[in-house]
Amino acid sequence: LNVIDRMAPNDESTRHPSRGAARYAVEANENWFRDHGVKAGDVARFVYRQERIEGVAFGPKMVKVETVDRPDTVEKGLMDRDQMGEDDGMLFVFPRPQILRFWMKNTRIPLSIAFMNTDRKVLNIRDMEPFDMKTRHLSDGQAIYALETNKGWFEKHGVKKGDTARFLQSTVEKTGPPGAESSGDVAW
Repeated sequence: LNVIDRMAPNDESTRHPSRGAARYAVEANENWFRDHGVKAGDVARFVYRQERIEGVAFGPKMVKVETVDRPDTVEKGLMDRDQMGEDDGMLFVFPRPQILRFWMKNTRIPLSIAFMNTDRKVLNIRDMEPFDMKTRHLSDGQAIYALETNKGWFEKHGVKKGDTARFLQSTVEKTGPPGAESSGDVAW
């Protein structure tokens, strides 16, 4: 719609309106738009870079994971599923460290859960029984990740409190129209 190449620092009195209804505003260093030939009428292309966590490894042992990181997918988790592969799991990624609380509402699969902090260090591991709505499984401290596996997976592979996980990732870069960032592929 329009480009303003100079906005004075600490100037709280000058307003810089758009020339029409705008959904986005992009700020850059002074003269960046001029130096790069960006002018009114140009069309922006949005580029999204995503890192997908495809596996969580503890030493040589790995769990192939489905990552859930949006409120609707976190709420659903593994509910209503009948089975999961032997070395499969679900990794919950939260927006900030907090005491995490899990239960087994509508969950048919016996599970083990490992809570991890921002350094991917295992804070504690709990076993969970199908359909148990009474027991709350809490993290022992501020956690940002919770990894659910088939019950006994951590014990079987010698994973314990204090161990550190490695995340196996793939990076995807895609372009899209404005608003594509809310298509469900980006963490909240």
